[in-house]
Amino acid sequence: MTPIRKKLIEVALPPSAFPVEPDFGAASFCTMATRNGKIKRVELSEFEAVRPSGLVAITLEEGDVLGWVRVTTGSQEIILVTEKGQALRYSEKLVRPMGRQATGVNAIRRAKDDFVTAMEVVDEESDLLVATFKGYGKRTPIREYSPKGRATGGVATIAPKTLDVTGRIAAARMVRADDDLTVGGDVRIHLGAVRDEFLLFGCRVRPAHESRVLDKHATALG
Repeated sequence: MTPIRKKLIEVALPPSAFPVEPDFGAASFCTMATRNGKIKRVELSEFEAVRPSGLVAITLEEGDVLGWVRVTTGSQEIILVTEKGQALRYSEKLVRPMGRQATGVNAIRRAKDDFVTAMEVVDEESDLLVATFKGYGKRTPIREYSPKGRATGGVATIAPKTLDVTGRIAAARMVRADDDLTVGGDVRIHLGAVRDEFLLFGCRVRPAHESRVLDKHATALG
Protein backbone atom coordinates (compact mmCIF):
# COMPACT_ATOMS: atom_id res chain seq x y z
CA MET A 1 0.00 0.00 0.00
CA THR A 2 1.45 3.32 -1.09
CA PRO A 3 1.34 6.43 1.15
CA ILE A 4 -0.14 9.31 -0.83
CA ARG A 5 -0.21 12.13 1.69
CA LYS A 6 -0.74 12.97 5.36
CA LYS A 7 -3.91 15.03 4.98
CA LEU A 8 -7.36 13.55 4.43
CA ILE A 9 -8.17 11.90 1.12
CA GLU A 10 -11.51 13.11 -0.24
CA VAL A 11 -11.86 11.49 -3.68
CA ALA A 12 -10.00 9.12 -5.99
CA LEU A 13 -10.69 9.63 -9.69
CA PRO A 14 -9.07 8.52 -12.94
CA PRO A 15 -9.86 10.61 -16.06
CA SER A 16 -12.48 8.03 -17.07
CA ALA A 17 -14.50 9.01 -13.99
CA PHE A 18 -14.90 12.63 -14.99
CA PRO A 19 -18.19 13.68 -16.63
CA VAL A 20 -18.63 12.18 -20.09
CA GLU A 21 -21.70 11.63 -22.25
CA PRO A 22 -23.36 8.43 -20.95
CA ASP A 23 -23.98 5.72 -23.54
CA PHE A 24 -27.70 5.38 -22.92
CA GLY A 25 -28.10 3.46 -26.17
CA ALA A 26 -26.05 0.56 -24.80
CA ALA A 27 -27.55 0.68 -21.30
CA SER A 28 -30.84 -0.68 -20.04
CA PHE A 29 -30.79 0.11 -16.33
CA CYS A 30 -29.97 2.81 -13.82
CA THR A 31 -28.21 1.09 -10.91
CA MET A 32 -27.98 2.97 -7.61
CA ALA A 33 -26.34 2.38 -4.23
CA THR A 34 -26.62 4.20 -0.91
CA ARG A 35 -24.17 4.88 1.89
CA ASN A 36 -26.11 2.59 4.25
CA GLY A 37 -25.87 -0.34 1.86
CA LYS A 38 -29.04 -0.37 -0.24
CA ILE A 39 -28.99 -1.10 -3.99
CA LYS A 40 -31.67 -0.88 -6.66
CA ARG A 41 -32.06 -1.12 -10.43
CA VAL A 42 -34.59 0.86 -12.43
CA GLU A 43 -35.21 0.47 -16.15
CA LEU A 44 -33.97 3.55 -17.98
CA SER A 45 -37.32 3.83 -19.73
CA GLU A 46 -38.75 4.93 -16.35
CA PHE A 47 -36.85 8.20 -16.79
CA GLU A 48 -37.83 8.97 -20.39
CA ALA A 49 -40.51 11.54 -19.51
CA VAL A 50 -38.71 13.79 -17.03
CA ARG A 51 -40.79 16.68 -15.71
CA PRO A 52 -39.26 20.14 -15.14
CA SER A 53 -39.45 19.42 -11.40
CA GLY A 54 -37.62 16.11 -11.89
CA LEU A 55 -38.60 12.55 -10.99
CA VAL A 56 -38.23 10.48 -7.84
CA ALA A 57 -35.47 7.93 -8.47
CA ILE A 58 -35.35 6.25 -5.03
CA THR A 59 -37.04 6.47 -1.64
CA LEU A 60 -34.36 6.84 1.01
CA GLU A 61 -34.64 5.57 4.55
CA GLU A 62 -34.08 8.14 7.31
CA GLY A 63 -30.39 8.99 7.63
CA ASP A 64 -29.41 7.36 4.33
CA VAL A 65 -27.82 9.07 1.30
CA LEU A 66 -27.79 8.14 -2.37
CA GLY A 67 -24.09 7.93 -3.17
CA TRP A 68 -23.59 6.27 -6.57
CA VAL A 69 -25.53 5.92 -9.82
CA ARG A 70 -24.31 3.97 -12.84
CA VAL A 71 -25.95 3.04 -16.14
CA THR A 72 -25.68 -0.72 -16.76
CA THR A 73 -26.55 -3.07 -19.59
CA GLY A 74 -28.39 -5.72 -17.58
CA SER A 75 -25.59 -8.29 -17.82
CA GLN A 76 -22.72 -6.53 -16.03
CA GLU A 77 -21.20 -6.99 -12.59
CA ILE A 78 -20.81 -4.36 -9.90
CA ILE A 79 -18.43 -4.11 -6.96
CA LEU A 80 -19.14 -2.32 -3.68
CA VAL A 81 -16.49 -1.22 -1.18
CA THR A 82 -17.01 -0.17 2.43
CA GLU A 83 -14.99 2.20 4.61
CA LYS A 84 -13.67 -0.68 6.74
CA GLY A 85 -12.38 -2.49 3.68
CA GLN A 86 -15.03 -5.01 2.67
CA ALA A 87 -15.43 -5.47 -1.11
CA LEU A 88 -18.28 -7.41 -2.70
CA ARG A 89 -18.61 -8.22 -6.39
CA TYR A 90 -21.73 -9.73 -7.96
CA SER A 91 -23.94 -9.74 -11.04
CA GLU A 92 -26.42 -6.92 -11.39
CA LYS A 93 -28.98 -9.61 -12.24
CA LEU A 94 -29.09 -10.44 -8.52
CA VAL A 95 -30.87 -7.10 -8.04
CA ARG A 96 -34.36 -7.37 -9.50
CA PRO A 97 -35.64 -4.33 -11.44
CA MET A 98 -38.04 -2.21 -9.40
CA GLY A 99 -40.05 1.00 -9.61
CA ARG A 100 -38.69 4.49 -9.04
CA GLN A 101 -40.41 4.81 -5.64
CA ALA A 102 -38.77 1.69 -4.19
CA THR A 103 -36.13 1.85 -1.44
CA GLY A 104 -34.06 -1.00 -2.86
CA VAL A 105 -32.64 -4.16 -1.31
CA ASN A 106 -29.61 -4.92 0.83
CA ALA A 107 -26.43 -4.62 -1.22
CA ILE A 108 -23.72 -5.81 1.18
CA ARG A 109 -23.52 -7.17 4.72
CA ARG A 110 -21.72 -4.60 6.86
CA ALA A 111 -21.07 -3.76 10.50
CA LYS A 112 -23.20 -1.06 12.12
CA ASP A 113 -20.24 1.33 12.16
CA ASP A 114 -19.28 0.60 8.54
CA PHE A 115 -20.61 2.36 5.44
CA VAL A 116 -20.43 1.97 1.67
CA THR A 117 -17.80 4.26 0.17
CA ALA A 118 -17.89 3.21 -3.51
CA MET A 119 -19.85 1.33 -6.16
CA GLU A 120 -18.24 0.62 -9.54
CA VAL A 121 -19.16 -1.33 -12.65
CA VAL A 122 -16.62 -4.14 -13.06
CA ASP A 123 -14.19 -3.86 -15.97
CA GLU A 124 -12.26 -7.11 -16.45
CA GLU A 125 -9.30 -5.20 -17.93
CA SER A 126 -9.01 -2.85 -14.96
CA ASP A 127 -7.80 -2.93 -11.36
CA LEU A 128 -9.49 -1.68 -8.20
CA LEU A 129 -7.72 1.32 -6.67
CA VAL A 130 -8.61 2.26 -3.10
CA ALA A 131 -7.54 5.41 -1.26
CA THR A 132 -7.72 5.83 2.52
CA PHE A 133 -8.43 8.81 4.76
CA LYS A 134 -4.83 8.78 6.03
CA GLY A 135 -3.39 9.00 2.55
CA TYR A 136 -2.62 5.42 1.50
CA GLY A 137 -3.44 4.02 -1.93
CA LYS A 138 -3.50 0.41 -3.16
CA ARG A 139 -4.19 -1.21 -6.54
CA THR A 140 -5.46 -4.79 -6.76
CA PRO A 141 -6.31 -6.84 -9.89
CA ILE A 142 -10.08 -7.16 -10.22
CA ARG A 143 -9.64 -10.96 -10.62
CA GLU A 144 -8.77 -11.05 -6.90
CA TYR A 145 -12.44 -10.28 -6.20
CA SER A 146 -14.43 -13.39 -7.08
CA PRO A 147 -18.16 -12.91 -7.75
CA LYS A 148 -20.33 -13.77 -4.75
CA GLY A 149 -23.95 -13.43 -3.69
CA ARG A 150 -25.75 -10.17 -3.05
CA ALA A 151 -25.91 -9.00 0.57
CA THR A 152 -22.97 -11.15 1.64
CA GLY A 153 -19.80 -9.87 3.30
CA GLY A 154 -17.46 -10.12 0.34
CA VAL A 155 -13.70 -10.10 0.95
CA ALA A 156 -11.31 -7.76 2.73
CA THR A 157 -9.66 -5.42 0.25
CA ILE A 158 -7.10 -4.34 2.88
CA ALA A 159 -6.02 -6.19 6.00
CA PRO A 160 -8.44 -5.12 8.78
CA LYS A 161 -5.67 -4.98 11.39
CA THR A 162 -3.90 -2.26 9.39
CA LEU A 163 -6.84 0.20 9.47
CA ASP A 164 -5.35 2.03 12.48
CA VAL A 165 -2.31 2.79 10.32
CA THR A 166 -3.94 3.42 6.94
CA GLY A 167 -7.27 4.86 8.01
CA ARG A 168 -10.61 3.81 6.58
CA ILE A 169 -11.19 3.73 2.83
CA ALA A 170 -12.31 7.11 1.49
CA ALA A 171 -12.84 6.16 -2.15
CA ALA A 172 -12.38 3.35 -4.66
CA ARG A 173 -12.27 3.34 -8.45
CA MET A 174 -11.77 1.00 -11.37
CA VAL A 175 -8.55 2.11 -13.09
CA ARG A 176 -6.33 0.92 -15.92
CA ALA A 177 -2.55 0.90 -15.85
CA ASP A 178 -2.28 3.79 -18.33
CA ASP A 179 -4.80 6.03 -16.54
CA ASP A 180 -3.38 9.29 -15.20
CA LEU A 181 -4.34 10.18 -11.63
CA THR A 182 -4.85 13.45 -9.83
CA VAL A 183 -4.86 13.83 -6.05
CA GLY A 184 -7.64 16.18 -4.96
CA GLY A 185 -9.05 17.63 -1.75
CA ASP A 186 -7.50 20.82 -0.38
CA VAL A 187 -5.66 21.10 -3.72
CA ARG A 188 -5.45 19.00 -6.90
CA ILE A 189 -2.07 17.55 -7.87
CA HIS A 190 -1.33 15.41 -10.92
CA LEU A 191 0.42 12.15 -10.00
CA GLY A 192 0.96 10.44 -13.35
CA ALA A 193 0.20 6.99 -14.73
CA VAL A 194 -1.29 4.39 -12.39
CA ARG A 195 1.38 1.83 -13.31
CA ASP A 196 4.12 4.21 -12.20
CA GLU A 197 2.56 5.14 -8.86
CA PHE A 198 0.87 1.97 -7.59
CA LEU A 199 2.24 -1.57 -7.63
CA LEU A 200 -0.23 -4.46 -7.79
CA PHE A 201 -1.01 -6.15 -4.45
CA GLY A 202 -3.33 -8.88 -3.22
CA CYS A 203 -6.54 -8.14 -1.35
CA ARG A 204 -5.31 -8.44 2.25
CA VAL A 205 -1.82 -6.99 1.82
CA ARG A 206 -0.26 -4.91 4.61
CA PRO A 207 1.29 -1.52 3.77
CA ALA A 208 4.43 -2.12 1.74
CA HIS A 209 7.75 -1.31 3.42
CA GLU A 210 9.19 -0.23 0.07
CA SER A 211 6.36 2.19 -0.75
CA ARG A 212 7.05 5.91 -0.90
CA VAL A 213 5.22 9.17 -0.24
CA LEU A 214 4.02 10.47 -3.59
CA ASP A 215 3.55 14.04 -2.46
CA LYS A 216 3.33 15.21 1.15
CA HIS A 217 1.04 18.08 0.10
CA ALA A 218 -1.35 15.94 -1.99
CA THR A 219 -4.97 15.91 -0.90
CA ALA A 220 -6.92 13.49 -3.18
CA LEU A 221 -6.70 11.05 -6.07
CA GLY A 222 -8.24 11.83 -9.41
